[in-house]
Amino acid sequence: MTSRTSSLLIESFDGRFSTTVDADKVPSSVASLLALPAFAQHADAKLVTPDGRVCSGNDTIAPTITRLTILLPRARRPIVSTSLSAEAAAPPQRPAAAAATSINDVVTSFMQQFNAARSGTPAAEPVPQEEPAADTYDVVLPDVAADELGMMISMGFDEQRARKALLLARNSLENAIEWIGEHQDDADIDNPLTFAQLRALGAIRMKKPTIPTPDDVERATEHGICTLAVSGRTFCPQPWFSCKTCNLVDSDGCCASCADRCHRGHDLEAKGHSERFYCDCPIKCGSSCVALGEFQ
Repeated sequence: MTSRTSSLLIESFDGRFSTTVDADKVPSSVASLLALPAFAQHADAKLVTPDGRVCSGNDTIAPTITRLTILLPRARRPIVSTSLSAEAAAPPQRPAAAAATSINDVVTSFMQQFNAARSGTPAAEPVPQEEPAADTYDVVLPDVAADELGMMISMGFDEQRARKALLLARNSLENAIEWIGEHQDDADIDNPLTFAQLRALGAIRMKKPTIPTPDDVERATEHGICTLAVSGRTFCPQPWFSCKTCNLVDSDGCCASCADRCHRGHDLEAKGHSERFYCDCPIKCGSSCVALGEFQ
């Protein structure tokens, strides 16, 4: 083993702490180093090597290392977990839509427990939310603090790893470095943020459904497909019909495709062209709607 020939400089990134340990007094482990009198108030601190490795406890100090950065605790912010339970870690300020969803979940859970207690049956386990399809949402990441990122890069951390850690730590430098220290040996440390982590950060923006156009409705009609397949329950300009046989009357009615395929021979009445209509045939007539059934 190579013996140490140079002293060891230990300092904090913000200048609050700095000390030099002579070469012959540098112990082999981090724990022994932090047991020295100079570190009396920082015995549980973590140290960062010039290549961005976080050290603590019984980690060894290579004789070739001449400088270490010490992490002094400051105000901590919650770190977004790497597990799926990260959904429970709410950011300090959440978007209104996300907050509403959380409130609804809480109310639903409370009512389930209340009803279960009243009936004497155990409450059902909450059903975990499935991750939506990737093409149904956008990701808008919060800004990474430039100063903290610059400090981490200057300490030797990889830039992309530092960015991820700062995002999960909500720009707390100490928490970001601590997160790296806890996960630096994980195989997935450099993987992209999971959907659960993105949602906990408030970075998920669900896309608004595409508004159908008259061309979409026309194409569906040309192919004999119920226009509900392209419009959903969104009002669209189109011709419509009532069917007394199936009780599609008053404001209820069917599209041209359903009038031709599902209600042929019925007591139909053409109602003309409406700017605000969607087909009620699949909703009111269910499985007898062949125009939508073939599409599905």
